[in-house]
Amino acid sequence: MNNPKTLEHYYLLGCHFPLSRENGSITFPTWHLTGDITGLEEVTNVRPIVLTPVMANIEGDAGQLWASNRAGLLCNLGPGAHETNLKSVAY
Repeated sequence: MNNPKTLEHYYLLGCHFPLSRENGSITFPTWHLTGDITGLEEVTNVRPIVLTPVMANIEGDAGQLWASNRAGLLCNLGPGAHETNLKSVAY
């Protein structure tokens, strides 16, 4: 990972977490607590969450407004050049 303040190559992804009911309480899987879920066969239907604003607090800095683009890639909404060419994204 490069400079963590840039959030380079981070994507906003979503996954369905099935719930289970046991003795009147609701529980969810704890996949999000593991460091790497790529080997878990139970994790399916992972999709990018597109065009969504995100408030990021990175290493104690003041909050910054980020958003995911059409590919789910997190981008800083601050001043400067922004990505406008998404030819590599399949729709």
